[in-house]
Amino acid sequence: KALSIPVPGIYSEIAQVTLPCIVKPYRGQASNGVKILTNFNEVAAFFLTDEYIVQQYIPGNIVSFVGTIVDGCIDIDLCYDIESDAFPYVPETGLSFPSKYSFLQQPVTDHLQRFFDVAQLNNVPFMLDIVVDANGQFYFIDFAARLSMGGLLLMPYGGEKNYVNKMLSRMHQEQFVVQLTGAVLFRQLGLPCGDIKEIS
Repeated sequence: KALSIPVPGIYSEIAQVTLPCIVKPYRGQASNGVKILTNFNEVAAFFLTDEYIVQQYIPGNIVSFVGTIVDGCIDIDLCYDIESDAFPYVPETGLSFPSKYSFLQQPVTDHLQRFFDVAQLNNVPFMLDIVVDANGQFYFIDFAARLSMGGLLLMPYGGEKNYVNKMLSRMHQEQFVVQLTGAVLFRQLGLPCGDIKEIS
């Protein structure tokens, strides 16, 4: 917040909490351990530990950005939407490219630049998830200096067969253009375990 980057509020006391709220482990990945709580009895238990962040819940659509920062220059290579059959912030059931929020790329990049400057991050790949609320306001909700698994899944189906090699080359100062020519919709199917005898 000190960098004027829009992020959900963090609750430090139970009296501040508005339900529903999000709890996230301090150390986690891929939505593991993230919970959406709807009653204060559940919330109280998370204030007894220092392993979780209790955060404002912002309903909306989740958008993911994949890219690199090399020599201070940010390149966003992929912007896609994350679908969930429950709430935002929980494991995705689908991914779609291109994103209906691609127009947010420049304002997101502006905020990322301030973040990278202060964090002194450079010459790394990154993934960033944002939530876009009903008014079109976006909030950073997840960031990691690593490749995105969803991005790596979508790239080849979108037409880019050599992203990892190209991204590594960029780290060594070689320029490249990501070749995404196809739209992609990827969905996980909730199939009951043991009921399927054959897929053809």
